[in-house]
Amino acid sequence: MALLCDDIMECIYYQLPMSQRDTISKTSKQMRILYLRDRALTKRIQRFFRNHRVKWDQYDNEEDDDKKKDIHVRIYIAIYPEEYLYNYPAFLAKKMHRPDLQEWLTNREIKTRRDVRTFLSLDTISDHDICYTGW
Repeated sequence: MALLCDDIMECIYYQLPMSQRDTISKTSKQMRILYLRDRALTKRIQRFFRNHRVKWDQYDNEEDDDKKKDIHVRIYIAIYPEEYLYNYPAFLAKKMHRPDLQEWLTNREIKTRRDVRTFLSLDTISDHDICYTGW
């Protein structure tokens, strides 16, 4: 029986769904090495997101208004549905009846999450304004 070269085995391995990679990793040493490398990278990504996610208990216990607003903005950027996110600044300005915010929006175009974050981080917008406007 001829052995497959490492490149072909790697191609076969990456064509499999994640649920079957554990099973095939028991067939050869090369597959096991690929599986362990995948698992290590997956754990690294999970650890990064676990350490950098918005923590709800931190948000609830926060008493400083500036930190609370920053956490609230992070939650909106991370969780708010993208189809509504870019319209949110105009919605907030209209609902709060704030001509200064509407003027700020006429001079700029909201295209990215960074633009929304810049808008929500303005000093004239409070945490109460964001909560009042809601989703």
